[in-house]
Amino acid sequence: MVLIVCLRFDIMFAICAFGDSIVFGRGDNLDRGWVGRLRKYFEIKDQYNALYNLGIPGNSTTELLDRLDTECKARLKQYHEGDRFVILIGIGINDSRFVGSLDKPQTEKGVFRKNILKIIETAKIYSNEIVFIGLTPVDEKLTNPYEDTFFLNSRIKEFNAVIQDCCSSTSEST
Repeated sequence: MVLIVCLRFDIMFAICAFGDSIVFGRGDNLDRGWVGRLRKYFEIKDQYNALYNLGIPGNSTTELLDRLDTECKARLKQYHEGDRFVILIGIGINDSRFVGSLDKPQTEKGVFRKNILKIIETAKIYSNEIVFIGLTPVDEKLTNPYEDTFFLNSRIKEFNAVIQDCCSSTSEST
């Protein structure tokens, strides 16, 4: 008698959502923001689906760079051929702000560009599926000042353009 056993390894599909308070879901205690809603939808589709909310309120690109590699190493391990990983990145609104006064930017645009390019480079080590979420406009009547910081839509728009440019330039080189 010959016994043939076929082992089936299910494919993992993981999404890591990196970013700031908007990714974290600050202010939405019920659903934890758009990432929480996506998680509810995504994880029930298959037992091997996982969505990791790695948003930290107040984070800028500098703080994200400090932890991106470590967070990806801990979560995005390919065990089976076909395992799929997507990296979502929603970062930059805190970089665009001014701290204390309108002449003290949190992050200069040149540093921001360098950080975004490094984030893309690091993320590409773990996945070819990288998605940047655009920066959200603000109600300037509520954000100037906001906890000793200032958010201006004109500057947010400039930083959004940097993200778009970095994504376009790196997607052409792959």
